[in-house]
Amino acid sequence: MYRLRWKIPLIIFSTILLLASGYVYLKVAPPAQSLLHDGQMSLRDGDLAKANHFVEKLVSAGYMEHAALLWGESLYRRRKFGQAESELAKVNGASALYPQAAVLFAYCRLEVGDATTAQELLRGVLEDHPNDVEAHRGLAQVYFTLGANTRVVDELEIVAKLDPSDTRPWMYKGGFYADVGLLIESVGAYEQALSRSVTPEQIGRARFGLAESLLKFGQHSRAMEVLAGLPEMFRTDPNAIVFKADALLRQAEFKAARELIAPVVSGPSPGSQALTIAGRVEFEAGDYERAIAFFERATVADAAYHEAHYHLAQALTRLGKTEAGAAQQKRADAIKADLQLMSQLVDGAGMRPWDAIVREKLADVSRRLGKDDIANKWAKAAKMCPPPPKR
Repeated sequence: MYRLRWKIPLIIFSTILLLASGYVYLKVAPPAQSLLHDGQMSLRDGDLAKANHFVEKLVSAGYMEHAALLWGESLYRRRKFGQAESELAKVNGASALYPQAAVLFAYCRLEVGDATTAQELLRGVLEDHPNDVEAHRGLAQVYFTLGANTRVVDELEIVAKLDPSDTRPWMYKGGFYADVGLLIESVGAYEQALSRSVTPEQIGRARFGLAESLLKFGQHSRAMEVLAGLPEMFRTDPNAIVFKADALLRQAEFKAARELIAPVVSGPSPGSQALTIAGRVEFEAGDYERAIAFFERATVADAAYHEAHYHLAQALTRLGKTEAGAAQQKRADAIKADLQLMSQLVDGAGMRPWDAIVREKLADVSRRLGKDDIANKWAKAAKMCPPPPKR
């Protein structure tokens, strides 16, 4: 991991190295490659006008395939997928530029719902260039769009080896392993992400993921240590406060947890997790009326948040409202059953990336839980799959 005390020297060294390598690159590289590279860097910096200037230079110099690749990427980034495909198709299959063009073409296909062609293009690139990291990233994106999480992890394992500096594969794997109950693997993945993190944003995301995973598996003290190392910009983030309050609650430090969570639940639009933590603190203090109020707010914030419904049932029962408590427990049990079914279906989707039926079932369960945004993603994934064979 880049320690804070090494951060400034490393940045200075990296800047010098980039300047030096850039000087050699411009001296040695063919003009077409130099112009293409500078144009691509302009695009990735968001400077479309500057990138277009390099397209014009390439056309003027007669480098038509380089110009088509750069203009195709510019169109893709502006979400003009059909036009982008037309430009990218101008790159010959025997050209050294073809792998880049094919990967971009695959992303265009994926954006318009054609995951099958996207996969075929990317696999075609990998047949000739098995270590093309962008093609592996593209395949990971295809499988992510289809909800085939195990396939995503397989591709990201390769990406992590080909580009050790990339934190994203490790972040994704950390969340995946936590969801399937693999503590050691989840913590290990987040630690790998943290060790590769350089910017405050990367460090913050990695620490949040690691802390959440540790809390999920009962390592509350260590989670607090991880959160203590958050960059300054994340110290007052609501997620940091919620995670810390959760850790304090689980360690029976109820007063400290109440003081910490109070500003969050009294602020605008608190989340269901924060409200449930506040309710649990009041429940432990014996104030069941206040606990119920927090739990009810949590169920409004997220109607499918099982923990809120479960604790609301407990609080109602403690207050002697047994009929209401039983009804709430029935609702909690129904949510839990749907969540368990969803987990099983997600496993099936991971093993069968082109199974439309399992994705349609996932869309149905998601809608039943009130998760319309997730339902729409599964429905979209189902449409990308080939129709099941007729019997």
